[in-house]
Amino acid sequence: MQTLRNRYAGVLVLSCVVAATAGAGGNVPQAAQTPPAAPATPKPLPPITAPSINTYPQIVRIRYIEGDVRVTRGAENEKTADTTWEQAVADLPLESGYNLATGTGRAEIEFEDASTMYLGENSALTFNDIHTTSGIPHTEITLLAGVLTVHIKPSFAGEWYLVKTPTDSISTNYPEKAYLRINSFLDAIAVTPQKDESFAVTGVAEPNAAKGQTVFFSGGKSIAAPAGDNPTLFADWDSWVATRVGLRSAATAAVAAASGLPSSTPGLADMNGQGAFFKCAPYGTCWEPPADPADAPAPSAAPGQSPSQGPDFSIFPGPAAITLGPGDKATTKIAAVGLSGYSYPVDIVAALPAGITCGTTCQGTVAVGQRLAMQFAVASTTAPGTYTIAFAATSGVLSHTATLTLYVVPTTEVEAMPFTLPEAPVFPCFPNGVRPITFHEHLKGTNISLHFSYGTSISPYGWAVCHTGTWIYRAHVYVWVAPRTGDRRVHHHPPVHWIKSKKTTGYVPFHPRDLKGLPPVNRKHDVYALDDKKGETVERLTFDPKEKVDVLPEPPKEFRKPEPIPLAHAEEPAIAAHELNSRVSNTPGAGSMLHFDKKSQGFVVVRSAPEPGHNDSKPVDTRPIDSRPIDSRPIEGHTSNLRTRNNVVARAPVTHVSTPKPTHIAAPSHAPATHAGGSHAGGGSHGGGTHTGGGHH
Repeated sequence: MQTLRNRYAGVLVLSCVVAATAGAGGNVPQAAQTPPAAPATPKPLPPITAPSINTYPQIVRIRYIEGDVRVTRGAENEKTADTTWEQAVADLPLESGYNLATGTGRAEIEFEDASTMYLGENSALTFNDIHTTSGIPHTEITLLAGVLTVHIKPSFAGEWYLVKTPTDSISTNYPEKAYLRINSFLDAIAVTPQKDESFAVTGVAEPNAAKGQTVFFSGGKSIAAPAGDNPTLFADWDSWVATRVGLRSAATAAVAAASGLPSSTPGLADMNGQGAFFKCAPYGTCWEPPADPADAPAPSAAPGQSPSQGPDFSIFPGPAAITLGPGDKATTKIAAVGLSGYSYPVDIVAALPAGITCGTTCQGTVAVGQRLAMQFAVASTTAPGTYTIAFAATSGVLSHTATLTLYVVPTTEVEAMPFTLPEAPVFPCFPNGVRPITFHEHLKGTNISLHFSYGTSISPYGWAVCHTGTWIYRAHVYVWVAPRTGDRRVHHHPPVHWIKSKKTTGYVPFHPRDLKGLPPVNRKHDVYALDDKKGETVERLTFDPKEKVDVLPEPPKEFRKPEPIPLAHAEEPAIAAHELNSRVSNTPGAGSMLHFDKKSQGFVVVRSAPEPGHNDSKPVDTRPIDSRPIDSRPIEGHTSNLRTRNNVVARAPVTHVSTPKPTHIAAPSHAPATHAGGSHAGGGSHGGGTHTGGGHH
């Protein structure tokens, strides 16, 4: 039965529902597929290619949004003065020159190494320079006002993060990590570690602070806490961030356990509960898309959600799905995650279907933040099918459930796909998914036309599979191949090759055996062909193997120039900017105001006209922001590369930022690179042509 569903972000796609019959133990088995016969001696895979030495825009997105979050996307993306500010959306790719501002909103931002930052209410953040050179990300941002919690884990030698404010800057260089709340004021910063750790403030001997202990700095010097400071002012914010971090970390660990992928893989957490991993010799580990992501099982508190009320907990099996044969054993680790400060132990009990027994124990107690390992054995007489182990978790009066799915296949077919899809799902990595296209599908003699509206991906898992890995064709389905150990390349452009046969132009996914200068392997399978000259209609078909197939050196012209994702218009945000001694809760309507200057694409500080000697105690003017006189006093400079020009926070032409620790790597000043060409994989707006062969950028 074919069904149409609203799968993700308002995007209509074609999906398949598998009709099944009851199997052993009351389960619903699905027919296992026997893979194509492999040669006695498999052809070796091409050697892993080093990341490109080129510079690309870094893969950065807004992963999650609550409330009012607005974005301005730089002068080159502004078509009229009336469209400077727009309402931000989840999965929006971010680039150098972008600005985010929040009213009563919050945002989670994910970077190329899967590090995250959390922007709080009434805050303004500028992305000065976010790029990748030779596979090494570099991140330079400015928190102009408000609160930002960073949970960053540089993963590559030479990688660094620089968070600047109007007065100071904090650097984190590989192999250091940072989990800090940063509050930015006009005259100081406050830094609150979210765990016991040291951190690097430019010009200051490296502090070593305890979790929750706030320290203050101004102009590269440590200063005393302001009189009457309230250390619990941001307790709710810290709890919200801790919940987000805990959920995401548990989901990442679950997928990493199933796939063998490093936690630095972008988008990895969003694959939790989606599809199934299985062994696929000689490629390593493969992943099959779910029949319909809208029906995919989700944990009791999904990584993209926050708890709706009070302290609570959630559990995450990792892996959550395993393919194995009769007589085999499977191990999973159930993580307990505390939400909103919950810290009590959790009791977990497993309920087993017939044919599955406990290899170790079926129950246990785990502390929040820890994982409980359970092993299960499949009897040698267990019939092939899909089996579900249910976990019941209780803690006091609270209870939650989760499941582990075992795909049992014949021993001779353990390398087979876990389940069967009668029709291939749509390949999720559009070369330009930021504008509407129509997808034609021919099913049982009926031509079905599906309209894909604006969106960055057609499925929750799109960010990961469109930025890493390759694809093979099995049982009429494109199956994702996880990157091999040691392969840390990511796709900064759509992971496709453009090909042409006669007058038909189309694209096929990267294959693990693709070699530069040779035709792409997947040209023999499903081709996604342009069905009109504007590139707005795509049709799935197969090229005639008897006809010549040419590999195009670059995408068709309609796919070379990136187009920004159309967003709803938004008014200019009103961001309150405070000084440390007048520190109040982070809400609009108090303190000086930040005004966005469209001409310079930067923020200025707006005050009432200053009295002689600059009387800061004068009330803030309540007239419309555009009519307020601008205070002539510049924003304070500091030792990082911030300066002011007519009160605009800007970049200074310095070549490095000093750091107090010898192991820190100097942070060079990089000008944002610009690249012409196709769009970002999965629908982003990054530029660059399509690279063939092993580079996969």
